[in-house]
Amino acid sequence: MKLSENQELKKEILKLPQKEKDKLLLRLIAKDKILTEHLHFVLFEDETGLIERTNAIEEVFKLGIVELKKNRYKKAREILNFYRKSIKLVNHHFKVTKAKYEEVQLRLVLLNNIVDLLYFLENREINDDERVLFKIVYNGIRLTVNKYYKLHEDLQYDLSTQLQELLGKIDKHSVKEWVFQFGLTKI
Repeated sequence: MKLSENQELKKEILKLPQKEKDKLLLRLIAKDKILTEHLHFVLFEDETGLIERTNAIEEVFKLGIVELKKNRYKKAREILNFYRKSIKLVNHHFKVTKAKYEEVQLRLVLLNNIVDLLYFLENREINDDERVLFKIVYNGIRLTVNKYYKLHEDLQYDLSTQLQELLGKIDKHSVKEWVFQFGLTKI
């Protein structure tokens, strides 16, 4: 049951003594790890904390990409696993910080690197793992572009170079052809 659907409950909660409300609030917060992290972020961290968190995630991306590039015969499953783990980091970062700009920034950094790794698929038939990888990355690109256009114009301007780089990579190589091969709509 949602609190917004039960106005009587909401009124009664507001009537509770402050001490009792505090106890209930602390019990509820303790049950939700992300809410606890979010409150810690809001109460104890500032802009530098956000920058540090963002940089730490970018560093994880860089290390993962370096490892994937070392493998001369890239496997779609390895790239897919890395992408999924990385997107989980970005989603967790957003849930904790509620920082939309940084979310789009991290997604663009990740996708620019992932698209670079997809070029091993050029000029050959692709298997089922590769098809799944491409569809998931394509959906990630589409989602990121949508999130980008929801940002304020000034923030879009700051990220426009990264977005144009990503879209340029898609146009330059056969990734664009794969979009149509899979029957997916244009980004």
